[in-house]
Amino acid sequence: MKDLTVMVVMLTILSPVFSQDLIIRQNGDSLNCEISREDSLIIYFNIIKNRKIVRTLIKKSDVSFTMKGFYGDQMNKYRTASKINFSFGSGNLTGKSGEGLSSAEQEYVKKIRSGFTFETDFILFPSSSLGVGITFSHFNTKNSSRTFCDNLSVNFLGGTFLTQKTFPRSKGHVYLSSSIGWMHLMNNAEKNRVDFRIYGNTIGAKIQVGFDIMISKALGIGIDLGFIGGIIKNLKSDNVFVATDLDEPGDISRIDCLAGLKFHPH
Repeated sequence: MKDLTVMVVMLTILSPVFSQDLIIRQNGDSLNCEISREDSLIIYFNIIKNRKIVRTLIKKSDVSFTMKGFYGDQMNKYRTASKINFSFGSGNLTGKSGEGLSSAEQEYVKKIRSGFTFETDFILFPSSSLGVGITFSHFNTKNSSRTFCDNLSVNFLGGTFLTQKTFPRSKGHVYLSSSIGWMHLMNNAEKNRVDFRIYGNTIGAKIQVGFDIMISKALGIGIDLGFIGGIIKNLKSDNVFVATDLDEPGDISRIDCLAGLKFHPH
């Protein structure tokens, strides 16, 4: 969990912010552009043409001078100003099972590891590649047997930092996000026909990578793969007999595979 938190902080600090660059041709003409990459022969860059971002290239032999960050980020107004995401999919709890379980109990725990995940977030982009916002995620899984019944939910609410790369030609966005926030577990359970609740809170961290492709000016579809890490050190219960058995931390970390709609209002 500590390693995940450090990674989230580093991603936040090192998230790149692209700025407007300058290319001077051999004939003296200048190009106000954004250099995306270059090799030994070619410089690849984005340029604004007819109020749209166009990806193109130039031979290095035709260039006399380049300077990155020469202008402000003038392309920013031609990119996404915000993003609203609604995604659905499956989640899988990754925590270890308790020791000393029977084969039937192990099978029961195995089935309750997988469940349904819903996620929504709102991101604002102060620059072309860097976004900040808020993320909410809900995970639910259920299982029952003659002895046990569990209805387990885990909620995550946190601040999100996002860096993205835009591909104008394919109308796509690849992004990497990191979040830190509050996690809450609630399990409405039953054992031997006795109802009780198990609950707890902790600080969690989340890392997610995704790809969006635009199907209209403001609407896209996307897929996401994420990991949420969190360990509740002190689980609680409203049943005094159950509470005495909650001496081990509750690992509520999981992996999510999601797909959904991405709204990109300008």
